[in-house]
Amino acid sequence: MLIWDDGLVLAKANLAVDFQRPRPCAFVSHAHADHFARHEMALCTPETASLYQYRLARGRAGKSKHRVKEMPYGQTLEWGGLLLTTWPAGHCLGSAMLHACDPETGETLLYTGDFKLGPSRTSREIEIPRADILVMESTFGTPQHRLPPRDEVIGEFLRLVRRTFELEETPVVYAYSLGKSQEVTRILLDAGLQVQQERSIYEISEIYERHGVELGLQSGGVVPLLPERRALEDRVLIVPPRYRFETKRPPTTFAVTGWAVESGAKYRYGVDHTLPLSDHADYDDLIEMVRRVGPKITYCTHGPAAFVDRLNELGLPARPIDRPWQQRLF
Repeated sequence: MLIWDDGLVLAKANLAVDFQRPRPCAFVSHAHADHFARHEMALCTPETASLYQYRLARGRAGKSKHRVKEMPYGQTLEWGGLLLTTWPAGHCLGSAMLHACDPETGETLLYTGDFKLGPSRTSREIEIPRADILVMESTFGTPQHRLPPRDEVIGEFLRLVRRTFELEETPVVYAYSLGKSQEVTRILLDAGLQVQQERSIYEISEIYERHGVELGLQSGGVVPLLPERRALEDRVLIVPPRYRFETKRPPTTFAVTGWAVESGAKYRYGVDHTLPLSDHADYDDLIEMVRRVGPKITYCTHGPAAFVDRLNELGLPARPIDRPWQQRLF
């Protein structure tokens, strides 16, 4: 069902999966840049389709349009001899896992893409189908990457932001334009705080709102950063990593990332505070994912080899997939 061609391909349908080089047809699990290319045809959820079109059109005066086959969650599509269904991945708006069934053999496969267990304020919570074969990202595949409870991280983040205002400084959050920025925005709005977003973040937030995710753009709770890049004093500024800006008050900077659990993270990121707020499953949740899917075999991507060893120790058969010596998997 699956081959490795410097990337994953569903062999029967010749469907590339999250390829970073253009293909005639590819499934796009979500619209982060490391999961798509300018494909001739992209299969994805309606939300990802909007974000995909936006990201490919940027810098082209918004005129570029790319062929997309939309796959709403839970609706099965017959494609290339396979039955394909998308399920929420809990990672960001539109993020989807792909479930494939070969009706001739009855064999099933689940590709996770990036995913997160547990709730999110700006994306659909994950729904997990069972499958014979699991292809799973394993970014945080070491015991070091056990994240603290999400509510505790959010509580500490809000405490530090409020303290920053008390000190008459400007809180500045570095976050990816798609996903993390919107999640942080919703957390701040729910706490009664106001936000200013860098322009590309604001444009992506407009897409979120068009798909029913309320982010305060209409109410004025969120405003864009103006071209002169000067932050407002009474708002939390959210910008992409390494973005340059101006503040009237001294800035206090934050990075929100799962990598914050590593020692010295704030020095590597060059910020005042790092908080382990992640949109990826942590170490324990990766193992829990395998148990919930109940596959005969798990293939791991984007993670340490030691995680594959750990799954096998637990009696959960696993192999790495992104290795050049593995040509045909089954």
